Amino acid sequence: MKEFTGIEYLAIDLANHYGLDKELFEDRIQWVKDNWSNLEKFADKADAPFLYKKAVINIRRVAQGLPSGHMVALDATCSGIQIMSAITGCIKGATATGLIDPDVRADAYTTTQEVMNEILGYAGDDALMIARGEVKRAVMTSTYGSKKVPKDVFGEGELLDTFYQAAEEVAEGAFNLLDDLMETWKPFALVHEWVLPDGHEVKVKVMDTVEKRLEIDELGHYQMTAVYQVNQGKKKGVSNVANVIHSLDAYLLRCMIRRCNYDARLVQRVSDTITAELLRRGIEDTRLTEMNEKVAHHYKLYVQTNMLDTVMIYHINHESVQSLPSYYLRKLNNLLARLQEYKPFQIESIHDAFMCHADNCNRMRYWYKEIMAEFAESTILEFIFKTMLDESCMYPKYQDDLGDLIRQSNYAIC
Repeated sequence: MKEFTGIEYLAIDLANHYGLDKELFEDRIQWVKDNWSNLEKFADKADAPFLYKKAVINIRRVAQGLPSGHMVALDATCSGIQIMSAITGCIKGATATGLIDPDVRADAYTTTQEVMNEILGYAGDDALMIARGEVKRAVMTSTYGSKKVPKDVFGEGELLDTFYQAAEEVAEGAFNLLDDLMETWKPFALVHEWVLPDGHEVKVKVMDTVEKRLEIDELGHYQMTAVYQVNQGKKKGVSNVANVIHSLDAYLLRCMIRRCNYDARLVQRVSDTITAELLRRGIEDTRLTEMNEKVAHHYKLYVQTNMLDTVMIYHINHESVQSLPSYYLRKLNNLLARLQEYKPFQIESIHDAFMCHADNCNRMRYWYKEIMAEFAESTILEFIFKTMLDESCMYPKYQDDLGDLIRQSNYAIC
């Protein structure tokens, strides 16, 4: 992973707010260098003028040797398709969302329009020139099962059919997963439930809109229609698609917080406890004790998802550590050692935009791509299907080594 200095991240942040977030990191930094003496003059042309002005003020302060608490925001590249591609092992979708090619700042929305032109045989003056924002709207919503928005953007007929063909070519795993998640809908169920690797239980009530005609005697028998939501089952629905992926998005955020802004004292204490236990097992003939309820719950989640989560450290002490197998303790201790390589730092998030102090951006980017790689190596998807459908299932990945490729990326968040 390419690393940058704090002031270089301030330059990247400034360029992002100007509208250069689709460029390579080096090109964004160079733009700031080339326009250093005139940065203030570009504010009116910036995509986000107020954020741009704030970024200019802060980079000027730092250049003068003054401290700054400015937080740099780095966005995921099409986070929905990114997550869906990772958990399905789809190299096409991973490529389109910046997860694997270290030298390309990917843009799935622009790529989709380019593929549409290839399918239609359009080029030059004949090429489609649909606004990127409109293509983005169609791709984002169609990924979650919407038919209306793509139709609003492309109309009906050949162009709409070409859009779907291109979208599936760009992110095959995501759009096949879309179809499979649609099948998890339970007709007339009042709630859909599943569990995430950190033990978070998702319970989404099925809500339906009801209209009821009312007559109010006190107002001279005035009649009106009340529209309200009730927890009522439906025969068909598409919301499981978005809800499952959004729940994984939220889980990713929780992982980021636990790994970036970890409790240093707790991590050290648990690491010491694990190290002492492994040493004891090396010199004594030991047997595993019975797991308590919390430890058993989180260990079972690890076995079922192959996703190691630091939430376990809140339940490890000198007694409970004796109940966990050595292979698991070694793996957890290795993760804690990686946490301790860098001091804990504050991280904030607005959906798929992650923010931290400029000096900590390298580490934030490291953990994001690492967690996405772990998603690719996990069996999260099979586990979610199992908890939703109450039956075991296999979900073969398109490619088993996607995690290794993700770890080499530079633009997973950028």
